Amino acid sequence: MLNFLDVMARKPDVAIIDPLTLYSASDPKLNTDKANHVRRLLKPLIKAARKHNFALVVTRHFGKTPGGSIHRGIGSIDYVAAARSVIVVAKTRTMPLR
Repeated sequence: MLNFLDVMARKPDVAIIDPLTLYSASDPKLNTDKANHVRRLLKPLIKAARKHNFALVVTRHFGKTPGGSIHRGIGSIDYVAAARSVIVVAKTRTMPLR
């Protein structure tokens, strides 16, 4: 895995973290179900993206909990709240993935 500083040295236009839970696993004290922990995780990423003017794209997986798609992501809803936009890619029972 690349070091974050190595990535910044390359001056990317886009940084992709896939999946975000892999990045969060680097801190064993982090509880991704708690909003304040998620904000602490995302804050340096968001700050770096703004400072170095690159787009930050992260992927996140759905859990098995029923409910609307905004609440089905693994971890705190703050992952969604911190994002500028959220795009869901999935297939449904009535419409195949296109």
